[in-house]
Amino acid sequence: MKDVLPLISCVCITRDKPDLLERAIDCFLNQTYPNKQLVVLYEDIDELTKAFFKTHTYDSSVVILEVSGNPKLTIGKLRNYAISKADGEFISQWDDDDWYHSKRLELAYRYIQQTGKDGAILTRWMVFSCVEQQAYISNRRLWEGSVLCRKDAMLEKGYDDLIWGEDTPIIEYLHEHKKLALIEQMPLLYVYIYHGSNSWNYDHWNEIFKASIPLNEEDNSVMQKIIANEYTVETASALLDSICPKYKSAMPESMPL
Repeated sequence: MKDVLPLISCVCITRDKPDLLERAIDCFLNQTYPNKQLVVLYEDIDELTKAFFKTHTYDSSVVILEVSGNPKLTIGKLRNYAISKADGEFISQWDDDDWYHSKRLELAYRYIQQTGKDGAILTRWMVFSCVEQQAYISNRRLWEGSVLCRKDAMLEKGYDDLIWGEDTPIIEYLHEHKKLALIEQMPLLYVYIYHGSNSWNYDHWNEIFKASIPLNEEDNSVMQKIIANEYTVETASALLDSICPKYKSAMPESMPL
């Protein structure tokens, strides 16, 4: 009998971004990994998201959590609460304003299987500036938002009670305790997007842009269309499969992270 794949719960904390949330949900629904769940958490003071879910219905793989916005909780506490309510053996961070390759969950879970680690994380991902309409391949580091990890391992530390930067300490903890497999040279699995209203300000993003590898004009044009939803997730993922290998020589695996 074929082994049943474990449930992966993708945790999405959202606020006031229904158009971007819809894209993130579409990326989730088009994941090739079959046994998946998306836990979307929003506050009851978020009228835009509340209205969105009145007009958009999804199957049982999408779980909606509405929590009180008074008193205001930090993003760290909201993430921990959503994880506590998730059913999955594994947790994947799933931010509402980014874009995801259709095989993000499948390939990350494969790395976990192959290495025997509790989790996996990208050392590079793609970056896109909606302001400048420019795409990049990032510098090499542990990109917190790309984590997929066993729920029990994540709960050992949990996210810090912070309004931003809450995901760095938990990733440092998991890495220091050798719980994470490093996924090298696969930035296509995740596109980190600057849209002008992100938690981090432009100075933070500009440092990322300066440290990253810009895509050439032809490939950048494709990325612009992907982010503008001019392709299905499946077609966009296939296009990225052909783009990223061109930049392999520019993505050395240098000193251990």
